[in-house]
Order: sequence, then C-alpha cells, then structure tokens
Amino acid sequence: LELAKSLGMNIERESKADGEILFSNGSNILFKGNSNASEADKLLGYKFSYAVIDEAQNQTNLMYLIDTVLSPAMTDYEDSRLVLIGTPPRVPHTAVEKIWKEYHEWHHYSWDMSMNPFLHNVEEYIASICRSKGMTEDAPFIQREMKGLWVWDTEAQLFKDYKT
Repeated sequence: LELAKSLGMNIERESKADGEILFSNGSNILFKGNSNASEADKLLGYKFSYAVIDEAQNQTNLMYLIDTVLSPAMTDYEDSRLVLIGTPPRVPHTAVEKIWKEYHEWHHYSWDMSMNPFLHNVEEYIASICRSKGMTEDAPFIQREMKGLWVWDTEAQLFKDYKT
C-alpha cells in the first residue's frame, strides 16, 4: 500500500482487513494466506490474470492451490501468469521440486543473493552469517538460502539416509 501510494497510483479503496487494494483504473491486488485448504478455498470464485505464490517451497497444499483453485480462476484470461517464488526446499520430494524438474513447459529462473542489485556486501553478509552460526559456506542452509542451490538439509529429515 505504501509502495503504491509512493508511486502515485490512484487508489479508489483499500482494505487491510480483506487484504485488497482497488485502483481507480479498475485493477486490484489481493493478498491472501494459504495455511490450509480452507484458506485456499476462500479464493474460489475469483478470477485472476496474475497470481504470485511467495515462499512456494513452504506451501503444504501447493498443488491443491495450483490445480483446484488458481488454474480454474485464471482461465478467464488468455495471457494469465502464475509465478512461484522462493528458495529450493530443505528436503527432497516436495511439490516445488516436482514442478522444477518435471514441468518443462513452465519457465524456470534462478539466481543467488549476489545478483540482487539492491543488496550490498553480500559476500561479507554471508561470511557473517557463517561466523554467527558456526558453519561454512558449504552448509546446506547457506547453499540453499543464499546461493539458490538445490541442496538437501539432511538434518531436517526425519529418517536420514533411509532408502526404500
């Protein structure tokens, strides 16, 4: 809301309670949570030309949200876009991993913190995180969260090295 105002966008109505900003040109932005299927179901009946799922790697019902809720809601627009944002997941066999590796018709983009033009002294920041946590840059956390690499955190797995 502050960003829209700072850009001089004409706001007709705003509702923090509903998570919605309606602009005078008729477009709107809607912010919603997705902690469970009933939260996702609150989006049923809407139509979207553009949807962004932030921190997609942490969404427990991601495929339900995509397949049951958002995909049908985006059919009203020929040029609709669904964007998933986040880091690689901590553990294997997640919906995000499946999308990344098997959805070849989707566009995939990847970068690390050092490529963000708004961040400065990234290597220094990473070194300070390593020092504070007592780890090296080879640690899965650093590789995944800072470098954007697909590295599993075996400490986050319930049964490490379990093979079937």
